[in-house]
Amino acid sequence: MKPLCFLIIALLGAAVVQPHPADAQTQSAKKWAYFGTNGKLKYDLDSEQNRIPDFSYAGYRNGMPVPSTAQIKADFGLPAEFVVSGPVAGNPTGGIQAAINTACNYQLKNAVGNAAAHNKPDYLTPPRYRAIVKVMAGLYWLTEPINVNCDGLI
Repeated sequence: MKPLCFLIIALLGAAVVQPHPADAQTQSAKKWAYFGTNGKLKYDLDSEQNRIPDFSYAGYRNGMPVPSTAQIKADFGLPAEFVVSGPVAGNPTGGIQAAINTACNYQLKNAVGNAAAHNKPDYLTPPRYRAIVKVMAGLYWLTEPINVNCDGLI
């Protein structure tokens, strides 16, 4: 009797938890993110007006291609790059922080050449830069946080 009772309860339980066929069809046909006719992603809302967050505009100037540091240096008349060489024995924190602090002392500059290339998209404020701090690739063991106390650094 126990196996038969268990089977009946299992069948009733399965019948109770299954969604209505119309709801299942609607849910499976629902696309939360899809490409619109313009080729860009579009997002549907749920019943509470939530949607999938769109991070496609994150990054340099809302997804514009990032210009090379040489192009930015020339277009903005920036000083020479402040280069932090690769990892060395000892604590590199002070050297990296010194390069950033020195670069922060320079004034912000608008583009002096090829400004149109940097002013897109039009609704963003044109960029202004101070200097370039290049930290070479490698593993750096820092003993304290690095602080960037200015804007306009690359």
